[in-house]
Amino acid sequence: MGNLLHTRGRITELLGIFAYQAKAYSASGNTDFNKVSEDVLVPLFRLIFNLPDLKNLNTETKTNFPAIDLADAKAGVAFQVTATSDSQKIKDTLKTFVENGLYQQYPRLAFYIITEKKDSYPEKAFADIVQGKFEFNIGTDIIDYRDLVKICNQFQLDRASKIKRILEANFGRGDYSVFSEKQTEPFEEVHLNLIDVSFPDKLYTANLLIDRDEIIENARGALKKNDPTRAIIRHYIIDQLKLDFFSGWHLYKNQLITFHNLHDDNTFLSKIIDEGSIEPIKTESFYTVNGKIDEDKERVFKTLLRKILQEQLYQQNVEWQFEEGLFIFIENGNERKTKKTVKRKKDGEVVEAELTIYKRFETWIGEKESNRAVLERFMKMDSPDDVWYYKHRAFEARFKHISNKWFLLILPDWFFSYDCFHKSRFHADDLKWLKRKSNTGIVFTDFRFIQFFLKNRGNDLLQGKNTNRPLRFGDIVSFENAPFLYDEAWNPPEQKKKRGKKKAVEVAEEATEESDEQDLLF
Repeated sequence: MGNLLHTRGRITELLGIFAYQAKAYSASGNTDFNKVSEDVLVPLFRLIFNLPDLKNLNTETKTNFPAIDLADAKAGVAFQVTATSDSQKIKDTLKTFVENGLYQQYPRLAFYIITEKKDSYPEKAFADIVQGKFEFNIGTDIIDYRDLVKICNQFQLDRASKIKRILEANFGRGDYSVFSEKQTEPFEEVHLNLIDVSFPDKLYTANLLIDRDEIIENARGALKKNDPTRAIIRHYIIDQLKLDFFSGWHLYKNQLITFHNLHDDNTFLSKIIDEGSIEPIKTESFYTVNGKIDEDKERVFKTLLRKILQEQLYQQNVEWQFEEGLFIFIENGNERKTKKTVKRKKDGEVVEAELTIYKRFETWIGEKESNRAVLERFMKMDSPDDVWYYKHRAFEARFKHISNKWFLLILPDWFFSYDCFHKSRFHADDLKWLKRKSNTGIVFTDFRFIQFFLKNRGNDLLQGKNTNRPLRFGDIVSFENAPFLYDEAWNPPEQKKKRGKKKAVEVAEEATEESDEQDLLF
């Protein structure tokens, strides 16, 4: 809590210094400060207003854009950056903006006064100029450093720290001005798609003891002699012994390996091992020999970790889709019914139809508490009682051993099925279309959601049936003081592509979902 308060307080101080310097240079008639301020505001506004494609039009484009200085073409937002706060300046800019038809490309225009805005403005005079061609609100579209302070005071530490670092690099030192020849590049905190993983320092091994031939014979044709041992055990436990089965164990050279206590008779494991061969060993000693990693055993241990993850997530209605190597969110019985009016082609004509969707939501806390749809069941429009397809949030999970520590690498993804498990024949096309809509910010939000889910929900094992919780998930791995990387340096925006034919059915992306990346003014 102290770090967050300190960071927010420092942002307030630095924004105040920014405005003070702007006033001083403006009073002296020096307009160069305005131009340099634009370069400072680009990375700052990208973070504050969630505008990843914001550009300084005066330096990054050859086109002469009258009336505006910064703009995000994808978001349709433009800024005029000025030290002049009087009404006439705003009127002149609005007139130029309207006369040049810029509202068609940028439906939102905001003024950032780098000095300090007036206490009041003639709203009707501005409305007469705008003439309803675009939305302009003096309360939200004329802003100064005080408005930025209010917005930043709503951010959590992660986002606030990035903003502070940009301001610190430009206004943080007492002997520093934006005209200093020794400008320091801003730094940022970098997050890896890794989270900390911990597990018990002891695991159990025992010799496998089953009669394969007898189990296969009792299966009455359901098993074959060349079936994998794990499949034979599964059938034996579920169909012959009628016991609960779980996946948190692995076989290696006819030995069973698990974190479950093999001396405990309450699980099926005691039915398939030689109790006299049970041996508890230090976890690290399983995959190391004389202090060095045994690569073969390390691979075996990673498989065990994945099976335990599979076991723990299964109880949270997240299933292991082995064909795709993904964990997918499935139905949990609490899906909410929603309806949406969509356009579709029927008999050669475009008509409106009602689409029924059942959604599973999970509550999580990002910048704020919100609900996130993790599964959607789409019903057929002509037959609303029949399933059309399922859309699952999904992720790939890989265990990594780095510098004697264990981490879980998470790769967010999507999965489409026809029965809540098996891949739909349209999966590839649907996934390709969906990923075209995604950007780095969306993927990172998906990653943070999965980390939150694993840390806060995935730690429960068998919902009280067993108090042992082998895998514990921690925080996102990050490091500070990385050079600030401007998006255009590594991911230049794509040129606008020609619009193809519209899809026959357009389904809105989680209209009811709240996003913690939702911008506060725009």
